[in-house]
Amino acid sequence: MRKKILIGLLMMISVTTYAAQCWLAVDAGSTGNRIFVYKIKNQPTGIPDIKVKYMYKDFAPLAKLNSAADAGSVMSDLLNKASDAVNKNCSEGKPNIKVSVLATAGMRNLEKEAGSEVIKAIYNAIVTAIENAGFAVGDVGTLLGKYEGVYAWIGANYLNDSLKNGGGSYGIVEMGGASSQIAFSTKSTGETTEVVGGNSHKDYVYSISYLGLGQNDARISMRNNNHTWTDCYPSGNYQGDVLVNSTGYNLDGCINNYKTVMSDYSSLKEIRNIDIKKFNKTNFYGLSSIPGNLINFFWISDPTKIKEKWKAILGDKCIGKSYDEMNKIKYNEIALSEQCANATYEYMFLYGNEDTDNSLHIADGKLFPVFTINGIELNWTLGYLYQKITNPYKPTAEEIVGKNH
Repeated sequence: MRKKILIGLLMMISVTTYAAQCWLAVDAGSTGNRIFVYKIKNQPTGIPDIKVKYMYKDFAPLAKLNSAADAGSVMSDLLNKASDAVNKNCSEGKPNIKVSVLATAGMRNLEKEAGSEVIKAIYNAIVTAIENAGFAVGDVGTLLGKYEGVYAWIGANYLNDSLKNGGGSYGIVEMGGASSQIAFSTKSTGETTEVVGGNSHKDYVYSISYLGLGQNDARISMRNNNHTWTDCYPSGNYQGDVLVNSTGYNLDGCINNYKTVMSDYSSLKEIRNIDIKKFNKTNFYGLSSIPGNLINFFWISDPTKIKEKWKAILGDKCIGKSYDEMNKIKYNEIALSEQCANATYEYMFLYGNEDTDNSLHIADGKLFPVFTINGIELNWTLGYLYQKITNPYKPTAEEIVGKNH
């Protein structure tokens, strides 16, 4: 029977036991899709053992495909790619293995632009592809941004053993292409917090997502709304979606451009006041685009005085440099033409140039850019499965509809 699709966060199904069971999860992001084959074992501690047995990423984001049929084809291809790993690691048979497909900010944008009927057609095609492949249909739909942050927080603190050991947890700042998420543990409870874990271990996590403040969408907004946008780029023609002959990167000008982009997001600077003592004490993992810029472009991962170093390195790498000069240095194949703009935006988002800026205002020394935790690449789908197992969430109708920021 076709599973009823819910737009927004889907109703979570209560599950009490998992014994060496596989589960496939697809992160349908704004720049592409990742499929994971997870193997799960319950443990007496109440903290399940969740292992990634396979991961594959494509670059065909669902929100940018031409039709629902294309979405079905992409899903069929992902499942085919994972089939060897399923056969090798999963003995229970495909009909007993669920496939969950949850989209993020790119699909939230598409729903605004194209309407809910287009989204439903895409998800129906995905459900058909899952059924035709012989798997059980799990949760399929668009994840509310709040839960993208919650699940990333869970995944990070699962991998660093904070959930297991009950030690001090890390917060997360995750900057994707279309949205950014912030989540941290708090003693406050209420509508803005989510209970993580089951009876044996509980945390209260504040999480919020900002649609439009992902790295790519913020840069596009900056270019569309500022006649001085070339201040954020090196001089000379460069490869990309536009050709620029600018007078060169201007740090102050680029900062002011991004101030304009962030002028409508005054709540950013109020996040720390949710629980200011907890916020100021929390160490934060910088995820997704953040380590991409800090480690690949700036070549630094030491959290000591990152804020202080950031502007100096921006000046060293971007001011007075042409694109041709910058391109002589290999930066792990990143999109070099956009990096001066992206790195300036991330500086403004995380720290701000002035106390009054709409920024997170994270204390220097509290941000740790990471690609992996204990050698494992973090993805929010791990936190999704953890929450499903330990504390299945059952939202009300109002929460399913939700409000994207």
